[in-house]
Amino acid sequence: MITTKYPSNQVYPGIWSIGWLLVGVYILFSLKVASQWEKAVVLRLGNFHKLAGPGAFWLIPIVDNLANWIDHRSW
Repeated sequence: MITTKYPSNQVYPGIWSIGWLLVGVYILFSLKVASQWEKAVVLRLGNFHKLAGPGAFWLIPIVDNLANWIDHRSW
């Protein structure tokens, strides 16, 4: 009989936990929400990519950057 240092029933829950933690951190840093009167200037690698919003939009962490929020409310 071959025994391993860690039984498989103890390794897989740890791997799943780390995997879901990484997915959660990615969503935390990727998902942004602009209000109805806002737009966001998105730069990709330092170059203009798009105006995002209003509503939810995704960014690619490290690659995308929010340069500025534009407020369209009239005074």
